[in-house]
Amino acid sequence: MEAIKKKMQMLKLDKENALDRAEQAETEQKHTEERSKQLEDELVAMQKKLKGTEDELDKYSEALKDAQEKLEVAEKKAADVRTPNGGREGCEHWLGEAEEEGKITVLSNTRRAKTNILEKLRSFQKIVSYFLAIISYS
Repeated sequence: MEAIKKKMQMLKLDKENALDRAEQAETEQKHTEERSKQLEDELVAMQKKLKGTEDELDKYSEALKDAQEKLEVAEKKAADVRTPNGGREGCEHWLGEAEEEGKITVLSNTRRAKTNILEKLRSFQKIVSYFLAIISYS
């Protein structure tokens, strides 16, 4: 009889331990699912930022293209000024016009913006890769 009581106590203890482990596993599963959801949300946010950055890059690329076209026109004008008839006065006049129109400033600003956008794009790509690695690991 005593052996049966001990066996019952052991079975009861085993049952309680199994229930505790099951509860702990459920808690860990919930935490893992919450973390996965959080990472997925962050990934979606990063993808939106990446899309915005790509759109911004497209915009600045177009601005750069326009600025390069203006620069080509300006260089042609500068070449015309260098002819024997143009001289120094014509060159100074052209530079004054170019600065007034902001051609030189637009070109340098556009190049800076393009560099910044490319840096942001690389950074976002690294972050997205990191999140994808975490999600695939989970």
